[in-house]
Amino acid sequence: MMRRYYAEDVMSRHAPELLLFKRNRHKWWRLRKKKALVAGAGGLGHFVVAELLGTGIGEIHVVDPDSVEVHNLNRQFWFTVEDVGRKKAEVIPERASGRPTRIVGVEGRVEDVDVSGYDVVIDCLDTWEKKMALLKRCREENVPFVLLSVGEGRGIVSVPRKEIPYNIRPFCIVSTPEIAVATGIGVNEVIRILQGEEPLLLDKLLVFDLNTYTFEIYEL
Repeated sequence: MMRRYYAEDVMSRHAPELLLFKRNRHKWWRLRKKKALVAGAGGLGHFVVAELLGTGIGEIHVVDPDSVEVHNLNRQFWFTVEDVGRKKAEVIPERASGRPTRIVGVEGRVEDVDVSGYDVVIDCLDTWEKKMALLKRCREENVPFVLLSVGEGRGIVSVPRKEIPYNIRPFCIVSTPEIAVATGIGVNEVIRILQGEEPLLLDKLLVFDLNTYTFEIYEL
């Protein structure tokens, strides 16, 4: 049976966040009423879910059509060898249960999900075409969209309101460090959005390269 969480439980668990917000605790409690959609349960999606759980957000939906494969295990830490062959969207809610945040797995394609019911959509998809298609749908529904793309020690983070040119492509070989950097920045933007603040990367493109420790921001 799922445990019921009361206000004192949540406040005890998230004491560091409440201390951080100090007199603006109403901003943190606002997160408890918000619902986010994480599009993709791969390496990016895993880190995003973990970081969102740390914020105390009210509800997270994770959509992915794929099953767990052995090559996922090096960076997709919600999964174990015993999960190989199971649906990713089934496993993640099991592994992430027991917290005040409600987590829902959606087995299927993000194209079939109605984005209008979410307060923010975080893009963790693999191809640029899918990213731009999801951006278009979010724009039509007036839902904030946070884009993430990583690989080869580099990454892209943006909160775009218009299509980004197709000459910007996701990278190929993905490792953990660039995932952690991109999702940390991306979830920070998510928090700003859900608290009613303007994201710092609104209609901007942050491009970083951990091979040279360079960070650049471009206007879209």
